[in-house]
Amino acid sequence: MSESSNKNITIHEELWKIPHLSSNDLKLELIRSPVKLKGYVDNLLRMSRPKTLSLVSSSSSELLKFVKEKIMSREENPKCCTYYLKKCWLHYVKDVTMVVIEAAEIGETSQNLQQTTFRFNWQS
Repeated sequence: MSESSNKNITIHEELWKIPHLSSNDLKLELIRSPVKLKGYVDNLLRMSRPKTLSLVSSSSSELLKFVKEKIMSREENPKCCTYYLKKCWLHYVKDVTMVVIEAAEIGETSQNLQQTTFRFNWQS
């Protein structure tokens, strides 16, 4: 089992619209299909167990819908890894809170973007 990290991960669906990027955060420009990106998000959460995961996207984003459903609708005792010794990241999430910041508050010029941040509390 890997330990949780104090990393903050930010995923921008449209990276070219962002005026500046901080080198302290991991940024990922989405250039692949949503199906492949779902796997990338799973892998990021499995490998790094971040303190936060933020997604800057439109409110109608397919990836945002997937991430919200996967994280916020998880079962207390997931059955996804019943037959495996090594469990996926879902088994180690103690609690998650979600905060949505509208485009005007994050300095975006496009009014259809928002930042959705998931704050994780991992089991030790």
